[in-house]
Amino acid sequence: MRLCTIGLFALALAVPGCDYVIELPDDEEPSRTYTGPYASEVQTLLGRVSGWTLTSCATCSDGVPPQVAVGDCQRDHYVAAAVQYAWAAASYANVGNPGQAEAMAREMHALLQQATALCSDAPSTGGSYCRTLSIWPC
Repeated sequence: MRLCTIGLFALALAVPGCDYVIELPDDEEPSRTYTGPYASEVQTLLGRVSGWTLTSCATCSDGVPPQVAVGDCQRDHYVAAAVQYAWAAASYANVGNPGQAEAMAREMHALLQQATALCSDAPSTGGSYCRTLSIWPC
């Protein structure tokens, strides 16, 4: 397989005007899994939720983001938003946009840091239970 780059775009064929051509063995496709910074967090979050599918192409609207149930716990909202950013990172990687994928992963990581900062060892007195502890534990 030949990958042709024109500016920021990579095409899986030879096109006149290619800036650079990368030769890959016919059985080797480029990775469409997010592998940039915080990739393990992306995989962890998406592995702990269900009911989602990645977008299949840059102009498709067939992706289904994960739905995360939240309660009254403020931390739930940070974790739920982080899951959405993890899905966006994986979707951008899946359609071949690593720059946007990395940007989404960085946002996801910042939200997880905020969620973790809300963890406490202090005893609770009838406060709300965080429903996302199984997704991102303290």
